[in-house]
Amino acid sequence: MRVKRYLILIFIMALIFVWSCAVNPVTGKKELMLISESQEIAMGKSVDKSVRSEYGIYGDRKLNLYINGVGQRLVQHVHRKNLKYHFSVLDSEVVNAFAAPGGYIYITRGLLAMLNSECELATVLGHELGHVNARHSAKAMSRALLFNAGLLVAAGLSKKVRDVAPLISIGTQLLFLKYSRDNEYQADSLGIEYARKAGYNPEGIVKFFYSLENLTKEAGGPHLPNFLSTHPLTKKRIERAISLLQSEDKKLYVRRPFYLKRINKIVYGKDPRQGFVENGRFYHPNMRFYFKIPPGWSVFNTPTQVKMVSKDKNSVIILFAEKTSKQLPTYAETVYKKFSNTELLRYGEANVNGFPAYYIDFMIYNKQSSGAESRVRAFIDTVRKGDYVYTFLVAATPESYERRKRAIFYSLNSFATLNNPYYLSRRPFRVYVRRARRNVSLQTFLVSNAIPKKFWKKITIINNLHLNERVKTGDYVKIIR
Repeated sequence: MRVKRYLILIFIMALIFVWSCAVNPVTGKKELMLISESQEIAMGKSVDKSVRSEYGIYGDRKLNLYINGVGQRLVQHVHRKNLKYHFSVLDSEVVNAFAAPGGYIYITRGLLAMLNSECELATVLGHELGHVNARHSAKAMSRALLFNAGLLVAAGLSKKVRDVAPLISIGTQLLFLKYSRDNEYQADSLGIEYARKAGYNPEGIVKFFYSLENLTKEAGGPHLPNFLSTHPLTKKRIERAISLLQSEDKKLYVRRPFYLKRINKIVYGKDPRQGFVENGRFYHPNMRFYFKIPPGWSVFNTPTQVKMVSKDKNSVIILFAEKTSKQLPTYAETVYKKFSNTELLRYGEANVNGFPAYYIDFMIYNKQSSGAESRVRAFIDTVRKGDYVYTFLVAATPESYERRKRAIFYSLNSFATLNNPYYLSRRPFRVYVRRARRNVSLQTFLVSNAIPKKFWKKITIINNLHLNERVKTGDYVKIIR
């Protein structure tokens, strides 16, 4: 009987393979594909909604239009012209660009600050278009579905707490896909092809790779990985990209000054206006609030939410805000209903430093793949401040919840209005584009512009220059202030 079951399983797997083979639009070869194009597009829409909600789009409309314009110029030369492509700038200091299924391309302001010409931008966008057109994400998802690889799990939390949704938007986990070496080679080739056909010098991709080599491999945290972690860079990959260049490419567009003018004054690094941590407290100047952080907890901040995670990753607190006129009980109930298999423990009105509040305390029951049942203790605390409702969502294993209850509610009940000018006046650093008035070394240029030494290393990286390299008269140089 056991042998018979195995034979049936092999037969079913064979049928799945035969029925699910699709022709790759780039190579023309058949390959395993459990995700149809319509499903891919629908999934892309879902991911886009999650990305915009969790990370936020950079608030410079002209810059977003410019990036989309360059992207649409490339789209005219892709293999899957039937898709509708979208290009957006994410408000993140992490250096990365990535593609969601179905034609959604994202590039961070952190990566834009690294680039030095429009042709570099075109090859990066072209690379991501390559991933979409070769259906790399869809193929990886098909493998995950076939082998139940558990792709769609929340990063950075213990297994029990992972089961709580929507603590982290599941769709965004697709962005953590690490492409294979062959996928990266193919995307590089397609990026070069699309850029060249659109009139751009594809040498830009090589210059970008050299900039990445100079970039310290800093982890992006569980919210957003950096380019080097999702698109591994090797010496062979650079050599291969160089081998694809042609002598005629030098006649094509570079557009360095044009690009640099477009990113002038872009925010560099973390934006304190959207929240920062100092002396065990989280401050948000734009929304004028602060609260205390449980001792020893890690903090991960994006433009749309703040996540605090205990050291053992068994407890998490997520804060998000929404402009709404709903009454607190109604709003809290809406959040509560997003969870299934719950047991209501208690609920009621409260007061947090003069602000009206409403809480719901409950338990979540999750069935494991083994058939066992796990429990997660959860707590929703909604606070009305002006036109916004601020929601603290707590999730923890029951043991961790009991052990950390005092620290958790110490944090929740510390939510208060920020009035201190010292914190309200914080401003982000920005990238400014300046022209050299004479032929000097980069270091001399920085000294003459009174740029503090603490920025010198970062400035060499974003300009892809060494301190002793010459800057010619009239050249554009990016500085940080």
